[in-house]
Amino acid sequence: LGATVALADIVRNGGVVHATHLALDGTTVNVRMSVSEFDDGYAVLCCEESEDQRSNRNLRTVVDALQEGVVLIGQNRRPFSINPAARDILGLDGRGVDDLALLAELAFYDVDGEPLSPDQHPVEATFRTGLPTLGRLIGIDRADGSRAWLMASFQLFHPERPATSPQLVSFIDFTAQRATTERLAYRAAHDVLTDLPNRAHLMETVGTLLRNGTPLCAVLFIDLDDLKTVNDTLGHDIGDVVIRTSAQRLRDVVRKRDIVGRFSGDEFVVLLVGSFEDEDVDAMVTRIRHALTRPLEVNGATLTLGASIGAVRIGPGDTRDPSALLRDADGAMYADKGRGRRQANVTRPAPDDPEPSLGQADPIR
Repeated sequence: LGATVALADIVRNGGVVHATHLALDGTTVNVRMSVSEFDDGYAVLCCEESEDQRSNRNLRTVVDALQEGVVLIGQNRRPFSINPAARDILGLDGRGVDDLALLAELAFYDVDGEPLSPDQHPVEATFRTGLPTLGRLIGIDRADGSRAWLMASFQLFHPERPATSPQLVSFIDFTAQRATTERLAYRAAHDVLTDLPNRAHLMETVGTLLRNGTPLCAVLFIDLDDLKTVNDTLGHDIGDVVIRTSAQRLRDVVRKRDIVGRFSGDEFVVLLVGSFEDEDVDAMVTRIRHALTRPLEVNGATLTLGASIGAVRIGPGDTRDPSALLRDADGAMYADKGRGRRQANVTRPAPDDPEPSLGQADPIR
């Protein structure tokens, strides 16, 4: 051994120690010592390391210390090396060989969440072309079933020997950043008060439906009559309750495939998606009107509002763009409002009556 060693300490610290010794001729010798307990003593294995072995060991130490996940994949498309950071990011349990078997079975997804077939996977593309893929966002199902998003790079470990080189895959966990981006994108496309798609998102959705050939049979433009009077008389907090309740009533009355959005302050848009006969559209308009004009109990008062609704039907060969469709639906809504404008009404509880009275309704003016 060339020196006194504390074998019990080596066992406690993992059982392996590396050291540089001096030979009698003054040259250095790199030694790797493995120690394990045996009966009432120790079994000790010593071997001299070559410079290549020492370099590889140093490289492994560096790779294991990285916060970036690193995986080596052989030409047989099977992983054969994984560092601790990769195990942690991928949700593997650190059982070594079992990790590698699980890793080979994980499902991968593109940036839109669509599953990647084996021939679409960047690992396969890098092996096939020899060209690196750098900074690609991919999804992966972790061992516990949760979805992780990785910012990953794929490149040959020995690009000068593409036929035999393993592939180096390195990645960082991008799940939190993607979640933040998705939240910001969602908030940019949805109304804060009602959580419905906002005006910009509605316009984009109409355009997407028209481009994709998805049947869009009608656009309904809806205005809550006299909401401004409610805001001026009872306060904007009550007005917000009316808007949120109206949004929920619209969600409840339309079909699952239909789309409800808030166009502006007291205006909503409903997109009727799928096949619909003209009489079905009329029936839906009636259902929506009844839903929105049902009395609403707020802070001991009963509010009854009107709703003006304009409907524009879309038939085969219709060439109107989203702006024209919404403009025509808006015009139809104003025509409906002109035919029979309703006032918002409130029934207040009597001064000495703790319960709301459902007596004569007085218009809010």
